[in-house]
Amino acid sequence: MRPLKKKKPKLWSAKPLLLTKLISGVVIGAAIILSILFFKLAWLIMVGLLSVIGTWELARMLNKRGHRVSTLLPMTLNALLLISLYFLVDSDYSATVADWNISHAQVLAWQNMFVLFSALTLILKTPFLRPRATVLELFAPLYQMAYLGWFPSFFILLRSLPGGAVFLVWGLTVVAFSDIGAYFAGKYFGKHPYFQHLSPNKTLEGSVGGILASVAIAWAMAYFIGEYLPVSGIHITVLAISMACLGQVGDLIESMIKRDMQVKDSGTWLPGFGGLLDRIDSYLFLGPFMYYYLINFVLIKPFP
Repeated sequence: MRPLKKKKPKLWSAKPLLLTKLISGVVIGAAIILSILFFKLAWLIMVGLLSVIGTWELARMLNKRGHRVSTLLPMTLNALLLISLYFLVDSDYSATVADWNISHAQVLAWQNMFVLFSALTLILKTPFLRPRATVLELFAPLYQMAYLGWFPSFFILLRSLPGGAVFLVWGLTVVAFSDIGAYFAGKYFGKHPYFQHLSPNKTLEGSVGGILASVAIAWAMAYFIGEYLPVSGIHITVLAISMACLGQVGDLIESMIKRDMQVKDSGTWLPGFGGLLDRIDSYLFLGPFMYYYLINFVLIKPFP
């Protein structure tokens, strides 16, 4: 009896989950691009909601596992951080927006001070916990503020840089194509497991495919909108590879969190994607990396 041949999966097979993901992804992507380019207040609201809901999802997972962490206060502090940065550098009322080089140096000091003192404020409750607080409970507030406050705040700062809106759309698109390329390369060519202890479906082929897809879309966008994206070829390549790798690291870290918390998804907010943390994990590390790379290596006036 002849063995049955294993059928290759069809790329456009009518799978409801894939269709739901595509529709959700297109709608979310369009809303993000429009808000970045034309509606900066809408961008603040969008980043703020992602930060607040993500903070709630993280606290919810930790509390369900018996870790005593605050929820409402870190949500409020992260929202205040984003709002304050918006009014300092990107709103119509920003007094310091005329000279971004000087204003951003001052704003970065405020940003770091806010995150540090907010985390310390949250940590103050741990000595009073009974039974005695664990090490995770001691450091969880710092993680809440850094992961979902400090990292997202760079998306506000990025937009306020010269040409920042275009750079931001470009960077987010590059990371999005890393996810897409990794998914399809892993699905159709994946043979070698990669970080299986964190995510059983990850393969080395998928990782490489994601990086190649990022580089391809980065160069394609630079070709078509080069007038609005003043960056050399070497920076395009370095940024694309680095952002793709950071996106994959962010995805692995969130997978590690979910495995430790023993949950499949961080929430059920988005059809086909699960929670918001499941959707934004690949992008969180993009903000600080792209911001510091641009101001130090790409933009004309680096910090003194």
